[in-house]
Amino acid sequence: MAKFNFHSPIECLYQIQHSASATRDIAISPDDRIIATADGIDVKLWNLQTGELLRILETRGGGGLILSIAISPNGQMLAAACYEYVVHLWNLHTGEHLRFFEYITEFQHEFRAVAFFSDNVTVIAGGQRIVQTWDTRTGKRVPCPLIGSGNYLALSPNNHLIGAAISSVEMVEIPHNTKVFHTMELPTTASAVAISPDGLVCAAGLHNGTIKLWQWKTFTERTIPAHSNITKSLAFSSDGQTLVSGSRDKSIKFWNVQTGKLEGAISENLGEVSQIALSTDNRILVSKESGNIIKVRRFN
Repeated sequence: MAKFNFHSPIECLYQIQHSASATRDIAISPDDRIIATADGIDVKLWNLQTGELLRILETRGGGGLILSIAISPNGQMLAAACYEYVVHLWNLHTGEHLRFFEYITEFQHEFRAVAFFSDNVTVIAGGQRIVQTWDTRTGKRVPCPLIGSGNYLALSPNNHLIGAAISSVEMVEIPHNTKVFHTMELPTTASAVAISPDGLVCAAGLHNGTIKLWQWKTFTERTIPAHSNITKSLAFSSDGQTLVSGSRDKSIKFWNVQTGKLEGAISENLGEVSQIALSTDNRILVSKESGNIIKVRRFN
């Protein structure tokens, strides 16, 4: 597994600039071959190495703007959470639209987050007042984890789930479905969540620029004064030792998970960072920045 080399130059391989719809989310396939971007009501797939546009996935059945995307752990499917409580599902490699899930509710909100369980079958979507799960094979709703809301959701391979909405964070262990931790004590609104690959460290980025870290077993809390503006996106390295954060303060930073210390940063030639994604080999970092520009950087 590749390690970060914070003392060597970070090369910008290429950038993608859209002129139409804003990119609201990005994801990298588990085989490190595809970048997926949520652009308006479509999902675009790009070759990670070259930036070539491979395919456009179109929504069928409504749903409006796509606010979040996720790729299944086995890399076979892509799910998109939409504005009007709809989740779309595609075959990632063929582009076939498989089905869509719709949730009828009186609340005037939207699904803002989506994620796959490690079984590659169950998909979960969340919003301000709702979380719902479906079986992707049948399209039927299945019992939902004991979590109240999820504007931001993250799942580990061992199905430790973290969800955040407004100033609360909830953690649930699946399939035991036990709410093992719940706090309403965040000093400000949550703006991102992430969980380490082993499921033992949970992270939340906040509007005041800080990052909160919790250990799963003890639930001890650590606060990192990370940024001078909103911490908009978080990603763990594959070994769980490094946490990457992107912010509107025009910086991307790399944190030692065990100590909370800053290990490196990118601040040159950056716009406001709203999304980041890290390849499984820890060599490629994709960021969405102001001006609707997507930049792809490589660690040498």
